[in-house]
Order: sequence, then C-alpha cells, then structure tokens
Amino acid sequence: MERVRELAGCLGGATPLWLFYALLQLHPELPFGPVDSEQTLLFARMLQAQNEGATAFALADTPIQAFHQLVQHPEVVQLYWWQGQFAPIPSGEQAAAANPFWRCPGGTQALLYGHAQVRPLHQFLEGLSEARYQSSFAALRKQIFKQAERREPLFLRWSELEQSPEAAEVLRELVVGCLHWGAEPTPIHLSLIAFSHTIPFLESFLGPAELESLRRELEDEVLGRLPRSRWLLDGLTPDDANPSVIGTRLTRGSELLLGPESRYDEAEKLLGRGRVGRWLEGEFGRLKVTFDQSVLETIEWRQR
Repeated sequence: MERVRELAGCLGGATPLWLFYALLQLHPELPFGPVDSEQTLLFARMLQAQNEGATAFALADTPIQAFHQLVQHPEVVQLYWWQGQFAPIPSGEQAAAANPFWRCPGGTQALLYGHAQVRPLHQFLEGLSEARYQSSFAALRKQIFKQAERREPLFLRWSELEQSPEAAEVLRELVVGCLHWGAEPTPIHLSLIAFSHTIPFLESFLGPAELESLRRELEDEVLGRLPRSRWLLDGLTPDDANPSVIGTRLTRGSELLLGPESRYDEAEKLLGRGRVGRWLEGEFGRLKVTFDQSVLETIEWRQR
C-alpha cells in the first residue's frame, strides 16, 4: 500500500480520488467495474481545483480494504456517477440501505413505487422526501403519488436495482452541475437536476406559474439566497491593492449577512446546500465560508 500512497502523492496528494486512481493503476484485479483510467485522472484534477487545501485521507492497510473504504467516499462515488454508473456496493445490502442516496440515487423511491428501474421521477422525489422538506413539499409529494404509476412495493436487493438511460444522464448532469456550483451533492441537488426531465409529467397537474415557482424554490435551496453585489467583509472589498480579504462579518449596507454568531444552517441557507467550506465563484470573485464545529471561523473573499 506504500506504493499506492507514493503514487497518489506524486500525482496530487493523498486525497480519496488520487488514492483511488493509484489503486486502480496498481491493483486492477480489484472489482472496480467499467471505470476509465483517463476519466478518473481528469475528474481527480477537476475536483482538486475545487477543493483547495483538502486534507490527506487515512487509507486502509490492504488493497481490498482500501477499495471498500474508497468506493464509499463521496468523491469516488461521484466519479462513478460522472460515468453514468452506480458505485460498487462494497459492504453488503445492509450498508447500502443505510446510505441509499450515495449507493443508488432514487432507489428508495423506485422501491416504494414498485419499480425495479430507477427513473428521473424517482430521482426528483429523492430530495423532496428529505426530512427537512417534509412540510414544504408535502402537497407536491401527494399530487405525484396520485398521478404517478405505482405497483406493489418491491423487496429487491439494492444490487438488483437498475437505472434507466435517462436516470444515468441525470447522474452525469448532477456531477457536472455540482462542480459548476461548487457543491457536494445532496438529494435536493438531484431533485433540481431531475426537475427538467420530469416536466412533461408535472405539466399534467401543475400549471406554468406553479412549475416556475417550484423551479425557483429548488434553485434557492441549491444556490442559496446570497445577494450578488455590494458586499463588505469587515468593512472591506478586495481590490488590486488588496486582492484577498479575510474576516468574519459579511455585510450588505446595514444588513448583516453572516457573522461570528451565525449558525451553520443560516450559512447554508445563504450560500446554498453543500457549499459551505467550498470556494464559490462568480462576478464577485471567489468566496469561501469556513466553519469549525458549527462555529463560523473565517470568511475569505478573493478578487479572483
């Protein structure tokens, strides 16, 4: 395993994707499935550019243990999604059921609706069924339940679930979208991506205004509600003389957007799901909000 660590270190560091790539090169006998080496290398480079300053990953001591460990990591799972596949299930059906989103996005909903094949509608329902949205999307879930095709619930093994070609395309779009947004995927990201694939079905009981309102609501959850201009960070903005500002109070006029007393969920609501702790890019430059044990630590704002 020392050779795996050394190769990963030479490539870009001991992060999950570089370690996975090194393991793929040095131990191709492991059950990786149809994973393309060049695509793995490209994806590792793209994610490294986004996750600046990622910490080293503690790898297991044997190749098979390392494989089981890595194929459960979100970065590696996204590599499989990017290639339109489910990641391998390394620890049996019980482990898959305990973490269904990462093992088989949309699979829980497919089983509930009695379908052996995952479709975009199941993926769309994945985020709407999160505990935090039990109230806000309850009426929509009931409408879908009345209108969608349903059969008796299935009792399949997770490994027996398949995905339709359309669902595979949604997975690819999910990864590309989250790279663009600077976000780690969550079920609500999947719902937003799957939304455009389910519009023909939704149009059977939702009008244009309702569809547009739903789209905006999903986008607000994913992209946040951060005003796009006229910020100050501790009273400053980045400029040519001072291209990077680090502080703890982000304001817009007299409004405090984020400060030392802000909670993590407030930051996530402002920045978007899965985007706290990551570099966000836009016309404003680059912004990163870091928390340490649910306490706001720093806000860094770079000109570019």
